[in-house]
Amino acid sequence: MVCPSCEKEFEEPQNSCYQQPPVDNQKYKKMGGWLLYCFISMIAVAVGYAIMFFTNVFEILDKLDTLEFARQYPMLLPDGLEMATWFSIFAEIVGLLAIAFPILYLVQLFKRKPGFLRYYQLTIIAGLFYRVFAFIIPMIILGNDSELFGPLSSHIIVLIGGPFAFFLWTLYYCKSVRVRTYMGSDEYMGKAIFAFKNQPPLH
Repeated sequence: MVCPSCEKEFEEPQNSCYQQPPVDNQKYKKMGGWLLYCFISMIAVAVGYAIMFFTNVFEILDKLDTLEFARQYPMLLPDGLEMATWFSIFAEIVGLLAIAFPILYLVQLFKRKPGFLRYYQLTIIAGLFYRVFAFIIPMIILGNDSELFGPLSSHIIVLIGGPFAFFLWTLYYCKSVRVRTYMGSDEYMGKAIFAFKNQPPLH
């Protein structure tokens, strides 16, 4: 048989040439190292999303009040505020749904299910999506009145750091011997949104 990751030949019953670790790497069958760091970090993300879930409900109600005020007194508010607010409301609703992604990641990784990497990637994508629709697009619409949505620099930093984290940690998950050993195979790469395949593993 041929390994789907590196195309090397190996004997059955292995799923890939990286599935069976060396004897001194049996510790990799337990969660530890950077994998444990990722797990704990995602717990913090899940807690943050849970808090955001409740704050988003109030944000939506507050923005609906803003829309009502804008319809009653259009001359007192900046042009385009209504459209910008609708974009922001849409982002808040997405934020309510996005809490599922970090939770699913934690459950999948803890149970060694192959979908964990996909949910990790969806967590980052959802965060970037929220940032764009809640802040960037409204700021573009409002122009000179964009200070209503905070400083642009803080949002740009997130938009740059998000894709960097996406590819960096995806590379780690795809190349790490610990991850492949802990999961029992590299099936999770096939279920990811994007994966670095045919890469030699890192110990």
